Amino acid sequence: MTKKSTTGARRSDDLDTNDGEPAAIERFSFLEYIHNEKMAHKEHRHKHLMQKLLISGAILGIGQLVQTPNLAFFVILILPPICLVHDIYVFAEHFKVHRIAAFLRSAEAGLPKGSLVVKWEEFVNKRQIRERFAVWGSLLYTVLVVLASATVPWLIGLTWNQLHYIVYTASVCINVSAIVLIYLVAKLLADRLKDVK
Repeated sequence: MTKKSTTGARRSDDLDTNDGEPAAIERFSFLEYIHNEKMAHKEHRHKHLMQKLLISGAILGIGQLVQTPNLAFFVILILPPICLVHDIYVFAEHFKVHRIAAFLRSAEAGLPKGSLVVKWEEFVNKRQIRERFAVWGSLLYTVLVVLASATVPWLIGLTWNQLHYIVYTASVCINVSAIVLIYLVAKLLADRLKDVK
């Protein structure tokens, strides 16, 4: 009788282990999937940063080659919107990366508190070592571009007319408003991720 009960207990343990294996395999597969997705978002973010630098550099080069002040005026004003569009994509990819990290730290992920994944995400999310320079540096670069595009038209010997004043004023207002909006939305999304538990 004792042997049977021992065997039955062993079988019961084996069943519990076997029942846990699919869940463990699924969890490992999901962690691998979410890691690949996180790396893909980081790669997309990097591509948008590089494209922004390359395109802005090319437009600045074209602006220097243009001999007509009137044409140079419009070429220069094209640059800030291009930078701003890339900033939107950069911050979108940045948010997706941090959203994955917030999920891994949350209780919904079902990871043990002492697991290496949770410890790593908590470590890299510390304020003093968090990597934010690339993203905020991108927005700062755009601010400098907007300032340059607002200054250069006054230095190229342009004969101003009503159209120039309208386009110039609209460009400055739209660019400044877009920078403020991107900054506020980015801060709002970052604060929401901080509240995830």
